[in-house]
Amino acid sequence: MGKKLKCLEKDNNENLKKSIKEFRSLRLTCEKSPLISNDLLNKLITSAKDIISNTRMGAEVFYPSIPFQNKVINEVSIETNDGYKSFELVHGNIITIDSDLLVVSTNAQKDKPLTGPLIGLLKKEDIVINSQKVLYVASHEKIWTCFQTSSTRKNLNAILTLRMNQSENIEKEKSFFDDSIKCIFSSLSALEYQGYKFSEISLPVIGNTTDYNSTIESLVRNSILWLKKSSFTKKIIFVVYDHSDLLIWDEALDKIMGCSYSAPGNSLSLEGIIKEVVHLLHQLTESKLHTATIPLLHALEKNENVCIENICVFGRKLCELMCLELLKKHDLNIHPMLMNNIETLQQSKIIAPWISSYMHSLRIFGNETVHMKDDVKYKPNHLNENDLIASLSAIKSLVSFWKTEVE
Repeated sequence: MGKKLKCLEKDNNENLKKSIKEFRSLRLTCEKSPLISNDLLNKLITSAKDIISNTRMGAEVFYPSIPFQNKVINEVSIETNDGYKSFELVHGNIITIDSDLLVVSTNAQKDKPLTGPLIGLLKKEDIVINSQKVLYVASHEKIWTCFQTSSTRKNLNAILTLRMNQSENIEKEKSFFDDSIKCIFSSLSALEYQGYKFSEISLPVIGNTTDYNSTIESLVRNSILWLKKSSFTKKIIFVVYDHSDLLIWDEALDKIMGCSYSAPGNSLSLEGIIKEVVHLLHQLTESKLHTATIPLLHALEKNENVCIENICVFGRKLCELMCLELLKKHDLNIHPMLMNNIETLQQSKIIAPWISSYMHSLRIFGNETVHMKDDVKYKPNHLNENDLIASLSAIKSLVSFWKTEVE
């Protein structure tokens, strides 16, 4: 890398030379630091971006291949009688994610040691998988699970290990992975019946699949069915570590959900409102609303196409967080259903009628994103650019309201 930087320095570009000098200094600081802070790492990444922007690579989109901060990339959400529940696609390190249950996949051979990178990481955390605690068998010697509780880490209560032999027949891969995913949720059902309560469940990429569309479809469909059925699970977190894989899973999720896209460059009105909303959201990334504003920004700052459903689901989450904070602030009862919470705020004269109408709009738009492409029979069967502009207008109004009347 040093040689490459020297080659770049030969270019008579003072800004580039300055960026390289700063990068070298920050990198040296990182190498000498026993513990690297997020702030220092962000500065190093910003410096690397400056180098790229001052070269012919400036048009390239920069993505760190290894996540240094867990980030929600996509989400499918559903409103149930027990409250709002979600399936999240997260770019991150699953070991650092707080969850009540961690799902791990490994080989099913009883006479061989357990394999897999996650198994190795757990060993470093002094967590050893007990392969003797068999919970559920879906297919004899092919797919089965074992379960154990964990007291080693504060942010992990239990582990469900999926033992699976890879499908020998590529044509049967789809049904094999579908059986594997059903085995996970069958195990969850058995555990809940026994009295276990898992509010948040995290799982990595299961096995080595090449049929991404079929695998994510089975995973999302079974996740939604479980979220509807379970009395306790609120969130299922699907964690992807490598960025190159993340793009494939994100695309596959959008495809099976029948997501619609809009290109801001083709519409002056859309491009204008996106810039306004992005500017406002950047002011709230450190606020109590950050779990909604950050993924919203990620969805809006994609270079070419904006996924309409992503904006709607995170817009709904923004609305939900606003309602919760306002209800807490005024000591009012919190209901599992967002609709009831919005009505409580309006009837208590805390928000204006038009503010509640913006909230209801985002609630409805967000609720539409749970339908898979083959499930919708009504017309129109998908959201379009006009709905995106309406959602962004509602988000803009609510963020402005929050900035001027609440903070």
